[in-house]
Amino acid sequence: MKSHAILAGATCLVGVAAAGRPDPRTLPLPPMGFNNWARFTTGINEAIFVDAAAAMAKNGLQAAGYNRVNLDDAWSTTKRNETGSMVWDTTKFPKGLPWLTAHLKSMNFIPGIYSDAGTLSCAANYPGTAGHEEQDLHDFSAWGFEYLKLDGCYVDDYFTTYEYWNKILAAFNKKRASDRMVFSNSSPAYYADPKDLSGWYAIMMQAAASGQLARHSYDIATYSNSTSSVWYSVMANYGFQVRTTRFQQPGYFNDPDFLIADHPGLTLDEKKSHFALWSSFSAPLIISADIPNLTVDELARLHSSAVTRTGMC
Repeated sequence: MKSHAILAGATCLVGVAAAGRPDPRTLPLPPMGFNNWARFTTGINEAIFVDAAAAMAKNGLQAAGYNRVNLDDAWSTTKRNETGSMVWDTTKFPKGLPWLTAHLKSMNFIPGIYSDAGTLSCAANYPGTAGHEEQDLHDFSAWGFEYLKLDGCYVDDYFTTYEYWNKILAAFNKKRASDRMVFSNSSPAYYADPKDLSGWYAIMMQAAASGQLARHSYDIATYSNSTSSVWYSVMANYGFQVRTTRFQQPGYFNDPDFLIADHPGLTLDEKKSHFALWSSFSAPLIISADIPNLTVDELARLHSSAVTRTGMC
């Protein structure tokens, strides 16, 4: 059982949580922006991100604070190149990821990228970072990314793997006054078992001691989920969020996953409640939706959520 494995390091974790604190300069406020996963999953291309940025600049979301554009899974080819680096899919991203990050930064957006701490990403066909951690971190930064969502599929030892990432990211960011790499840690999501939370609390301590945010529970419903399960998905993640207040601190934020602003499985009142709950917890407001086609009501709620939130609970 994973919970038993992580508890083996619980004594060490107490020391980590007491001594380690994230540097608030890396992420002073909860991140806000766009991610493709819940809305588009693996069906991505360059235009989705270019169009999302253009729409946010035009419809007022960027001015309201939504200033991040994050790629999720399936951006790479299935094999590394001869030097061991991951390779972006040139069919999906014909101009290349360095071009995309430069374009986004020219519009005053901050680009983010996804990878996995294991041997493969969660979409299964794409390489994970295992055995290439420093190389991948260097590449992601060189390509212009300043936010790393690190998933946890195909990981054998979560505590050791993510502790290693905490160390190399801390060393990486220590050398930089700016352009630091925000670390979104997904390891607690793999211990989200309401019947046994001992391992979950232990690995939450690790995540909060070093990274900037942690995905603490299930993936929120994607656009392909049946409509009957969507509100349940929102409330399931809310059920974990209420347990995380003790971990939140300057520079670290608990992450209940995306705002699914245009999901057809939510009524407008449910969308309003979803936004209000995330805002009340000072959670990240990362929208996973078809940004250019958001309705007037959906945009109005996203604007009000941004205005009413604060940096801490």
